[in-house]
Amino acid sequence: MSLYMIAYDIESNKNRTKIHKILSEHAFAMQYSVFVFQGTNSKLKELVDSLEKYIDAHDQVICVTINTNATNLKIPKQNKFGIQVLSSCQVLNTLLN
Repeated sequence: MSLYMIAYDIESNKNRTKIHKILSEHAFAMQYSVFVFQGTNSKLKELVDSLEKYIDAHDQVICVTINTNATNLKIPKQNKFGIQVLSSCQVLNTLLN
């Protein structure tokens, strides 16, 4: 099992409410749009798949690996729905560069 931080920026109130509801059922809310999810890579993929229909082209969902057990994650680094899966090292490198 791995830990992931999931954050989102969704323009549509209706879609944002649906995404919040889905995440609230599967993850712990740190802030309104920031959650911590604990689960396997396949469970994360299921969760991401359930969010995709509520994400428009200009919206963004970011999943950050909090620990390093998620080495075989089968979600593209950024898919057509703007969902990104990053390791905590990738986030730090982005912030520092």
